[in-house]
Amino acid sequence: RMKAMIDGLLDYSRVHTTASDPEAVDADAVLEGVLDSLQMLVRETGATVERDHLPRVEADPDQLGQVFQNLVSNAITHGGESPTVTVDATQTDDGMVRFAVADDGPGIPADQQDRIFEIFQQGSREQTGTGIGLALCDQVVHRHGGDIWVESEAGDGATFYFTMPNPDAPLTEEVTV
Repeated sequence: RMKAMIDGLLDYSRVHTTASDPEAVDADAVLEGVLDSLQMLVRETGATVERDHLPRVEADPDQLGQVFQNLVSNAITHGGESPTVTVDATQTDDGMVRFAVADDGPGIPADQQDRIFEIFQQGSREQTGTGIGLALCDQVVHRHGGDIWVESEAGDGATFYFTMPNPDAPLTEEVTV
């Protein structure tokens, strides 16, 4: 567990220093790679991962993979008995892509939803992690100009949302008056 914590802290500290410049990335391919690396966890838990086609985003592909890795593995781990995890995306009107990673687990109490993105903080769900994964997601998403948040009701699962820039969004003109 100490090694996982040290590795997590190193990843967290390197979000801004070792990152590649954002580029147009096929989010579908990034998620596919993440799901390949999570095959053993999926088999062990009897999880089902449902997904829609994901669009391109402007991102560092490795960092986008870290976000998917953390959110999907958390959803599987905390999804309950034979969990179902859903990953999808929608294009927003403000030039972003909004991703959603949802699980069918016990949910996260409202009073804990803000603090779970702080380093070393975890929700009341079984605490098997380091408390770094969601903080890392927060750092990565904000580095790309996006936002991350959770919506959850106790007993009704959790859905983590995050946004990334859409490289295919039409450019908007600034109007000066």
